[in-house]
Amino acid sequence: MRKLERELAREPTPERAAELIREYVRAGETERAFEIARKAAAEFPGSQEISHLRSQAERLWRREQIAHLRSAIDGKSPKPDQYAELARLLQEAGDANAAMEVCMDGLAAFPNSPDLHVRLGGMRMERFHESMLYKDGVAAVQALEKAIEIQPSTPDASLFLSQLYLEIGCTQKARKLIDTASRLYLNDQRMLKLQEALQQASPQGADDPDRACKDVERNQRFVMDLSSQGGAKSPPLLVTPEAIAARLDKVPTFAGFRGAILLGAGGDVQASKVEEGTDPQKLAQAIGNVVSAVESGSLRMDTGPFNEGVVKTSQGRIYLRTLGAARFALVCGGDASSDSALGYISALTSLGSQ
Repeated sequence: MRKLERELAREPTPERAAELIREYVRAGETERAFEIARKAAAEFPGSQEISHLRSQAERLWRREQIAHLRSAIDGKSPKPDQYAELARLLQEAGDANAAMEVCMDGLAAFPNSPDLHVRLGGMRMERFHESMLYKDGVAAVQALEKAIEIQPSTPDASLFLSQLYLEIGCTQKARKLIDTASRLYLNDQRMLKLQEALQQASPQGADDPDRACKDVERNQRFVMDLSSQGGAKSPPLLVTPEAIAARLDKVPTFAGFRGAILLGAGGDVQASKVEEGTDPQKLAQAIGNVVSAVESGSLRMDTGPFNEGVVKTSQGRIYLRTLGAARFALVCGGDASSDSALGYISALTSLGSQ
């Protein structure tokens, strides 16, 4: 592999980079494979092969890190930062529910960890933006307030909570917190935006976050919506729905593939690639029926909106990913491997593929 690295350094090509990444993956050196793949994706942004290998290497590296951290947590001397890092990796992998469970397990063992309170509060805040459910909002407030109580200088705690106070209409609480925290975030653009928002907020805001969160759920709207301006917010889209539509005919399918469909906000088919003999409209309708059944109970069961995940059916599995107002669905038969399905989704949705 050293020879391959020298050849790549002397004459960089996508083919040499791909060969080297595969060699490191075969050797089980996933961290090095991911490192090279990231550099190659930046150097050869038009290579679909590199994009696919980058996604594969990242997935393998993250899986290895998650396994390592789970083992450490199950050991004799777990640390709060290990719980926080595991939660971060799970959240990045799209499993927010598992990330929250890790945070809660960590807080059961380390109730005075400000970092765990902030991470849990940030995730509940993101869910609150999506669900507008009282329990998500009040849980976010409680977690962030606790983090500040334990350690006022905890990174992001004051930013997240100030934003949340403004969004639910607790103007006076937001003003007090922003005035106190502004010295911790000198020249921080996020704090500057919150200060600007404070100037526009109604001075007659509510003082009770509990009641304010109930009002959000009842009215199905925030007093101010700042989720796109700073603080806690949903991760940015990796790729636009338009880009996915353009890639559907370019990314190769796999054994067990039944269909890939991009649905608009109203459930209309924006783009599709299905096996021969399949009607995209009928497949979209079937997907919609399955998803509706799953979503009907998810918000009220404290599992949050079903934005990403896998639904098992009698015929196989449906992989779902939300992209803003659109939704991507991959339908697989029971004979399809999870790695093939996830690799296909990564090739379609990763930024490096564009």
